Amino acid sequence: MKKLIFLFVLVLFVWVAKAADELDFVYVNGVTYFSEDIKVSATNARITTENGLILKAPLEKVDAYRVDGKLYERLPLICTDGKSKGTALMEFVTQHNGLRLYKLVNCRMNTPENCRFADSANQECVYLVFKDGQMYLHVNQKNAETVFPFFHVKYACNS
Repeated sequence: MKKLIFLFVLVLFVWVAKAADELDFVYVNGVTYFSEDIKVSATNARITTENGLILKAPLEKVDAYRVDGKLYERLPLICTDGKSKGTALMEFVTQHNGLRLYKLVNCRMNTPENCRFADSANQECVYLVFKDGQMYLHVNQKNAETVFPFFHVKYACNS
């Protein structure tokens, strides 16, 4: 009987953890807001709380958010010449051996054509690799043949 109760509690715990993992959130000014109704526009994130209260946060103050299973994190934006261009919200793609691959769509930074790729929605984007929150590598045509297979990601060149 004890084993059955333990198994039931374990299954219940896994079910709750999985449900919490699928809940969308916005992290702004050190506070995390969880909601099932989050809308992100070009300038704002709109969060509808359980009480029906609508909160708006300017995107420049948002440090991270997850909507529809996609995670976006604010990271430093470094050009290919090594100069910092501030920060940007980038889509987390995958991680492997301590390296994290991010995708930046609608990139306004000045990147050479050989750094632009097409994603699965055929949008032009730039891929960047980060290690410990710092820019590690710009993905370009020269290194794409090894970087994308390392992360198990299919890609198409947009040049």
